[in-house]
Amino acid sequence: MKYILFSIVLAVAFSCTQTKEQHPNTAKVEEKQDTAILPAVSKPEPPTEALKPVAIPENTDEWTIIPGVQVGKIKADASYQSLVETYGKASIKNGNINLGETSKPATFLYPDTKNELAILWKDETNKKNPLQIIIRNAGDWSTYHGIKIGSTFQEVYEVNVRPFGFVGFEFVHEGVDYSGKVSDWKKGRLSKNMGITFTPSEKGKKSSIYEKYLDNQEFSADDPNLPQLELTVTEMKFTF
Repeated sequence: MKYILFSIVLAVAFSCTQTKEQHPNTAKVEEKQDTAILPAVSKPEPPTEALKPVAIPENTDEWTIIPGVQVGKIKADASYQSLVETYGKASIKNGNINLGETSKPATFLYPDTKNELAILWKDETNKKNPLQIIIRNAGDWSTYHGIKIGSTFQEVYEVNVRPFGFVGFEFVHEGVDYSGKVSDWKKGRLSKNMGITFTPSEKGKKSSIYEKYLDNQEFSADDPNLPQLELTVTEMKFTF
């Protein structure tokens, strides 16, 4: 009987010893799980290649703009005479366009209407080969990816995909007003043949952050404060 009791005591003691030896191991496993360090998220490298442009649709109408290719029916070899033949003389007028503190000779298509655009010529004497086409009115003109006068800052950003650069809202250089103009598409989807000017709303101009964006420097479109300015497209320029 004494032998049996002694055997039971030994068995219980042995069991307790195993339990004590297992607990530290279990605690260590739990500690490793709780303090495990997740791998650091690497910061993306700056883009080295430009994104592919949005595919050009097969069918376009007379108001569709394909930067670097055409503005409606106006192409790189256009002239005053070809405009008369295409649109009629009543739809064309020669004059000067205001560029800020200066002005330049230009030919206007659909003058004094919502669809007015101005053409500056490489050959000003013979009015041949467009140097630049400028649109400022909220009419029917639209790029093939849907950008037009009145488009929001966010809509342009979504088309370009990558954050672009733009200059401050009081930037005048050699008499030309560059305020709010896109300075660099940063290898996004939009073409270098397309220039855009953004203007804040009246509410945006009264915001506490507006004065931060008046300097003659480049700002980035990914600035989280920009929505407060309520920026929209107020001018589009196209080259060939």
